[in-house]
Amino acid sequence: MSLLKQTTETHPHLPSGKWEGFYTYQYGPDSAKHNMRFHLTFNDGDITGRGADDVGQFTWKGIYNLEGMTATITKTYPTHEVNYQGWIDENGIWGNWNIHAFKGGFHIWPKESFQTKEQKEEMLAQEKRREAYRKSLRGLKKYIGDKSESGIDDDIPQ
Repeated sequence: MSLLKQTTETHPHLPSGKWEGFYTYQYGPDSAKHNMRFHLTFNDGDITGRGADDVGQFTWKGIYNLEGMTATITKTYPTHEVNYQGWIDENGIWGNWNIHAFKGGFHIWPKESFQTKEQKEEMLAQEKRREAYRKSLRGLKKYIGDKSESGIDDDIPQ
Protein backbone atom coordinates (compact mmCIF):
# COMPACT_ATOMS: atom_id res chain seq x y z
CA MET A 1 0.00 0.00 0.00
CA SER A 2 1.34 3.38 -1.01
CA LEU A 3 1.80 6.10 1.57
CA LEU A 4 1.64 8.79 -1.13
CA LYS A 5 -1.49 10.95 -1.12
CA GLN A 6 -3.82 10.35 -4.04
CA THR A 7 -3.62 13.28 -6.49
CA THR A 8 -7.05 13.05 -8.11
CA GLU A 9 -10.33 11.28 -7.43
CA THR A 10 -10.88 8.00 -9.30
CA HIS A 11 -14.65 7.67 -8.76
CA PRO A 12 -16.25 7.57 -12.25
CA HIS A 13 -18.90 10.17 -11.30
CA LEU A 14 -16.23 12.75 -10.39
CA PRO A 15 -13.65 13.06 -13.14
CA SER A 16 -11.38 16.08 -12.85
CA GLY A 17 -11.44 18.17 -16.01
CA LYS A 18 -13.91 20.23 -17.98
CA TRP A 19 -17.47 20.39 -16.71
CA GLU A 20 -20.57 22.28 -17.79
CA GLY A 21 -24.11 22.83 -16.59
CA PHE A 22 -26.65 25.41 -15.61
CA TYR A 23 -28.35 27.15 -12.71
CA THR A 24 -31.88 28.52 -12.43
CA TYR A 25 -33.42 31.30 -10.38
CA GLN A 26 -36.54 29.26 -9.70
CA TYR A 27 -37.58 25.62 -9.69
CA GLY A 28 -39.44 23.55 -12.25
CA PRO A 29 -39.18 22.56 -15.91
CA ASP A 30 -40.08 26.05 -17.17
CA SER A 31 -37.21 27.78 -15.35
CA ALA A 32 -34.73 29.67 -17.51
CA LYS A 33 -31.35 27.92 -17.57
CA HIS A 34 -28.19 29.99 -17.18
CA ASN A 35 -25.27 28.06 -18.67
CA MET A 36 -21.85 27.76 -17.10
CA ARG A 37 -18.59 26.15 -18.21
CA PHE A 38 -15.67 25.45 -15.95
CA HIS A 39 -12.85 23.16 -14.88
CA LEU A 40 -13.08 21.13 -11.65
CA THR A 41 -10.50 19.13 -9.74
CA PHE A 42 -11.59 16.47 -7.24
CA ASN A 43 -8.88 15.46 -4.78
CA ASP A 44 -9.21 13.55 -1.51
CA GLY A 45 -12.57 15.10 -0.60
CA ASP A 46 -11.75 18.62 -1.84
CA ILE A 47 -13.19 20.38 -4.90
CA THR A 48 -11.46 23.31 -6.61
CA GLY A 49 -11.97 24.96 -9.96
CA ARG A 50 -12.64 28.01 -12.05
CA GLY A 51 -14.94 29.04 -14.85
CA ALA A 52 -17.43 31.55 -16.21
CA ASP A 53 -21.16 32.08 -16.65
CA ASP A 54 -23.49 34.96 -17.53
CA VAL A 55 -22.63 36.74 -14.25
CA GLY A 56 -18.86 36.63 -14.81
CA GLN A 57 -15.74 34.68 -13.94
CA PHE A 58 -15.72 32.64 -10.74
CA THR A 59 -13.78 30.10 -8.71
CA TRP A 60 -15.09 26.95 -6.99
CA LYS A 61 -14.00 25.66 -3.60
CA GLY A 62 -15.73 22.94 -1.64
CA ILE A 63 -15.90 19.38 -0.38
CA TYR A 64 -17.46 16.09 -1.47
CA ASN A 65 -18.41 12.96 0.42
CA LEU A 66 -18.50 9.62 -1.41
CA GLU A 67 -20.32 7.81 1.41
CA GLY A 68 -23.28 10.18 1.27
CA MET A 69 -22.68 11.11 -2.39
CA THR A 70 -22.99 14.82 -1.55
CA ALA A 71 -21.12 17.99 -2.45
CA THR A 72 -20.96 21.41 -0.79
CA ILE A 73 -19.34 24.06 -2.97
CA THR A 74 -18.88 27.83 -2.83
CA LYS A 75 -18.84 29.71 -6.13
CA THR A 76 -16.89 32.95 -5.66
CA TYR A 77 -17.23 35.93 -8.01
CA PRO A 78 -15.19 39.12 -7.52
CA THR A 79 -18.28 40.74 -5.92
CA HIS A 80 -20.08 37.94 -4.03
CA GLU A 81 -20.31 34.25 -3.12
CA VAL A 82 -23.00 31.65 -3.89
CA ASN A 83 -23.41 28.46 -1.83
CA TYR A 84 -24.22 25.19 -3.60
CA GLN A 85 -25.50 22.00 -1.92
CA GLY A 86 -25.86 18.97 -4.16
CA TRP A 87 -26.10 15.25 -4.67
CA ILE A 88 -23.70 13.23 -6.80
CA ASP A 89 -24.94 10.57 -9.20
CA GLU A 90 -24.26 9.19 -12.68
CA ASN A 91 -25.72 12.41 -14.16
CA GLY A 92 -23.30 14.74 -12.36
CA ILE A 93 -24.03 16.96 -9.38
CA TRP A 94 -27.44 18.55 -8.90
CA GLY A 95 -29.18 20.42 -6.13
CA ASN A 96 -29.81 23.91 -4.78
CA TRP A 97 -27.90 27.16 -4.52
CA ASN A 98 -28.51 30.14 -2.25
CA ILE A 99 -27.22 33.62 -1.65
CA HIS A 100 -28.91 35.50 1.19
CA ALA A 101 -32.67 35.39 0.42
CA PHE A 102 -32.24 34.24 -3.20
CA LYS A 103 -32.20 30.59 -4.17
CA GLY A 104 -32.59 28.26 -7.10
CA GLY A 105 -31.55 24.96 -8.60
CA PHE A 106 -28.51 23.70 -10.51
CA HIS A 107 -27.18 20.73 -12.43
CA ILE A 108 -23.55 20.27 -13.50
CA TRP A 109 -21.86 17.36 -15.27
CA PRO A 110 -18.50 16.38 -16.75
CA LYS A 111 -17.94 16.78 -20.47
CA GLU A 112 -17.65 13.14 -21.55
CA SER A 113 -14.84 13.78 -24.01
CA PHE A 114 -12.61 14.69 -21.08
CA GLN A 115 -12.86 11.40 -19.21
CA THR A 116 -9.48 9.85 -18.73
CA LYS A 117 -8.56 6.83 -20.81
CA GLU A 118 -8.53 4.72 -17.63
CA GLN A 119 -12.05 5.84 -16.68
CA LYS A 120 -13.41 4.97 -20.14
CA GLU A 121 -11.66 1.58 -20.04
CA GLU A 122 -13.06 0.86 -16.55
CA MET A 123 -16.61 1.76 -17.63
CA LEU A 124 -16.30 -0.55 -20.66
CA ALA A 125 -14.88 -3.35 -18.48
CA GLN A 126 -17.78 -2.96 -16.00
CA GLU A 127 -20.32 -3.19 -18.82
CA LYS A 128 -18.59 -6.31 -20.21
CA ARG A 129 -18.71 -7.92 -16.76
CA ARG A 130 -22.42 -7.09 -16.45
CA GLU A 131 -23.16 -8.57 -19.89
CA ALA A 132 -21.19 -11.73 -19.08
CA TYR A 133 -23.19 -12.04 -15.87
CA ARG A 134 -26.47 -11.62 -17.80
CA LYS A 135 -25.44 -14.32 -20.29
CA SER A 136 -24.47 -16.69 -17.48
CA LEU A 137 -27.75 -16.11 -15.69
CA ARG A 138 -29.74 -16.64 -18.90
CA GLY A 139 -27.83 -19.86 -19.54
CA LEU A 140 -28.49 -21.08 -16.02
CA LYS A 141 -32.19 -20.25 -16.31
CA LYS A 142 -32.36 -22.07 -19.66
CA TYR A 143 -30.62 -25.09 -18.13
CA ILE A 144 -33.09 -25.30 -15.25
CA GLY A 145 -36.08 -24.61 -17.51
CA ASP A 146 -36.95 -21.11 -16.28
CA LYS A 147 -38.15 -19.21 -19.37
CA SER A 148 -38.76 -15.87 -17.62
CA GLU A 149 -36.52 -12.87 -18.10
CA SER A 150 -37.37 -11.54 -14.65
CA GLY A 151 -34.51 -11.13 -12.25
CA ILE A 152 -31.79 -11.13 -14.91
CA ASP A 153 -30.89 -7.51 -14.36
CA ASP A 154 -31.99 -7.32 -10.71
CA ASP A 155 -28.90 -8.83 -9.14
CA ILE A 156 -26.17 -7.57 -11.46
CA PRO A 157 -23.25 -6.24 -9.43
CA GLN A 158 -22.72 -2.51 -9.99
